[in-house]
Amino acid sequence: MRTLALALILLASPVLAEEPQYHEVTADADVSIESGANTATAGVKYTLSFGGIDRQDEVIPALRRFVRHPSAVWVRIDRRGSSAVESETSVNVGGILHLFDGALHLSGEAGVSRNDVLFDDFYGGEDYYDTATYHLELGGRPLPLLSIGAFFEGEPIIGRSSGTDVASEANTRDGGAKTIGGVVELSTPDDRLYLHLTGFYHTVDWTFSGFHPGDITIRGIGGSLQATYQLDVDAGVGLRTTMSREHWVDTRMGDNDPLWLGRNLDRQVWNVEIDAEFTFWYRSRFGFRVFLGGGYQEAPPLIAVTATGFGKFGGGITARF
Repeated sequence: MRTLALALILLASPVLAEEPQYHEVTADADVSIESGANTATAGVKYTLSFGGIDRQDEVIPALRRFVRHPSAVWVRIDRRGSSAVESETSVNVGGILHLFDGALHLSGEAGVSRNDVLFDDFYGGEDYYDTATYHLELGGRPLPLLSIGAFFEGEPIIGRSSGTDVASEANTRDGGAKTIGGVVELSTPDDRLYLHLTGFYHTVDWTFSGFHPGDITIRGIGGSLQATYQLDVDAGVGLRTTMSREHWVDTRMGDNDPLWLGRNLDRQVWNVEIDAEFTFWYRSRFGFRVFLGGGYQEAPPLIAVTATGFGKFGGGITARF
């Protein structure tokens, strides 16, 4: 009788066939309201997962990519517009390769970025500068639900424009930025809690030519934390925070004039942001995210940049198919 009952249960509850989702499209947007200015960002990313992500997987939709870790390639386009400082547009392509069932992973990304220097339309004639961007990461999984990695990234300047033909007002920059850091990612066996932590050391070296020639250097540390708690299979709440402390030194000729930046050209600059978010997945196909937050940014030694608190809101959608 026991054997017959077990057979009836198995017949009544057939195992769902796998339904792999190879494609993922994510679009995000947010608006930051600052003192006397505002910033808006938008981005879209397409990811092709070689092994696919099973729509019928027992792992919750929000954690399937991390837990199953398929190898993938992607293309990403981002736009950050500001009414006060700089606007940036970037295009990047990348990929991640998981080896030995995820025990080792290699990832990389490369692209180009254009930075429009809005405030220097009136202060020195700098128009824009272009950077080549790259990111390299090596890591592994000492445990199935724990990933540890180290990364290095750079942004060398590859192009520039002064935006003026007047030699006394022309202004361009050379140099670039480098960042080295580490990342830890983990989830609990019951899929309830997910954590993502990063820490980094950041350097920037700019050399300006023409109007107010000289150097600006930045040395800083920072980190980020993302914590998500799943309320049920489809819905979760989370907290995201980023913080950095940067040492700015401006040695550009004439910047210490009281009409420009004054004497305080050697500054410790703190930045912090905290966001609360809600996520929801519909039928394992569409994921929705909304968030609300804010923070504080201290003023670096740059023209037209002031210390400011800010509020921020936004959201995004992810589609898998």
